[in-house]
Amino acid sequence: MATTSKPRRPMTDLERLRALRLGSCNFPLASWAKRFAREMAAVARTDEGAVTDREAAALERLAWTYRRQLARAPAGVIPDAKPARPFRPLREVTEPGFKRDRQSARAQRQADKFARAMKGEW
Repeated sequence: MATTSKPRRPMTDLERLRALRLGSCNFPLASWAKRFAREMAAVARTDEGAVTDREAAALERLAWTYRRQLARAPAGVIPDAKPARPFRPLREVTEPGFKRDRQSARAQRQADKFARAMKGEW
């Protein structure tokens, strides 16, 4: 499976400010938000800071979540309302690796194991 890189664009001033402010917030230990905020703060400190659209949306959601810690931030850093989650298309049911397929395959393996165990007893 080949990995394709997402198109990156330069950070806007608002995104750069959000990333820098979020980098100094307190987060739960070992959370994805803490790692993400620190990575984005490091990217914002570089001259060629670039983000994907999903990273920018995640920055906005984190700014909303941790808005109390950003209370003294300049206008615009904290969104006015809770941002909507980005649209992610549902996977096709027929796609290999679909969760239900994995669950049904696991149930079938357990049933086969039980049947083999029962044959051995009789």
